[in-house]
Amino acid sequence: MKLREKKTLVKKYSDLREQLIKTLEHSDYEVDVDGDVVDKLQGQSLVRVQNQISTNNLMKLRAIDLALEMIVAGEYGNCQECGEPIAIKRLEAIPGVTTCVLCAELAELHK
Repeated sequence: MKLREKKTLVKKYSDLREQLIKTLEHSDYEVDVDGDVVDKLQGQSLVRVQNQISTNNLMKLRAIDLALEMIVAGEYGNCQECGEPIAIKRLEAIPGVTTCVLCAELAELHK
């Protein structure tokens, strides 16, 4: 099972990395300084959206990288708090997650 998960994570990592590279290569948007206020605001909005997409993809890459490291260390898929298996759906949704839903909710309550 860990081999399948590793292959899936490696594929996600590769896809995200490729998407991020494409985004950065085509991020030479220029804000129309000669246009009216609406043109300027649209240009600035586009730049903010692209930056947010890039930031989100970097965070996803880091999470997948952490998950791959945990697989290699034999620590992937078990909650670091209680030791119980983390639900597959949770692992798929949040690669690199280290706690089960219950422990995550308990941690939130104690904040």
